[in-house]
Parts: sequence; C-alpha cells; structure tokens
Amino acid sequence: MLRTRGVRSFATRVEKHVPRVDRRRPLLERAKSMVTQTTPGVEYNAKGHRVLTEADKAKMDELRRTNPASNTQRALARRFGVSRLAVAIAAPAPPLRARTHAEKLAMDEARRVAATREARKARRKAWARSQLDREHARWAARQTLKAQRRAEAEN
Repeated sequence: MLRTRGVRSFATRVEKHVPRVDRRRPLLERAKSMVTQTTPGVEYNAKGHRVLTEADKAKMDELRRTNPASNTQRALARRFGVSRLAVAIAAPAPPLRARTHAEKLAMDEARRVAATREARKARRKAWARSQLDREHARWAARQTLKAQRRAEAEN
C-alpha cells in the first residue's frame, strides 16, 4: 500500500513533490481532492481554517461565558474548526476567569515569596548556628589551653 506523506487533512495545500511519471500521482491527486473538500455553505480561509459566522461567534461567546472551565480556547477551536487565536478574538475569557487566573498567579507569586523568605530564615539560622558553634569551639580551645597552663604551673 502506498503512503501519502505530506498530506494533511486540515490544510488546503499539499506540499509534496511527485514526478509527473509516477504511480503515486493518482493517489496524491485523490488526497488533494479529499483535503480541499469542504462542507457546503462553510467558508475557509487560506490556512484551511473555517471562517466564523456571526452566529458561530455568538454561540462561541455564550459557551465561553457559561462554562469557561470546560469551554477553553483549545476545546472551542476544535469544536468550531478554527485556530485558538480566532477563539481568543471572537470569545475572550470572561472577566471572572481572567480575574481568577490573575489571582492564581498572584497567589503563586505570594507562595514563592513566602517560600523564599522561609528559606532565607533557615539559611540565616544555620549560619548563626555555625557561627555560634565556631565561637564555642574557640572558647573551648582557650579553656582547655588555660587548664593545661594552670596544670603545668601547679606542677
């Protein structure tokens, strides 16, 4: 069976070079006709994406407003056969979703700042403890040296 690499079902063009005298040519021509077949009454742009009608835009906007969690840009783009950019333009996220997204980002930032602050405190505490241990070691060494000198002086 022959393969048709380079044929994309969602594109309007097939970019594949096949010589004029090749047994794969009819297969490629058939694939081209399959790719360019469109639904009657639906317009497509140069990239092969569907051109949205006003009714489509209204329906998309309604779906996006009613349930933005399940009707994401990606889901609506697949459902209507358009790009995610077209969905973002035709039906932007409702203000509540945009606000919750901004709040989530702010919470993540606050969490990161708090974690950084706690890590800084832990490092400062560890550093202070190491300084204290170092001072204690010096003091202990001096005390031991004094005790040795006293013991030598007594003998």
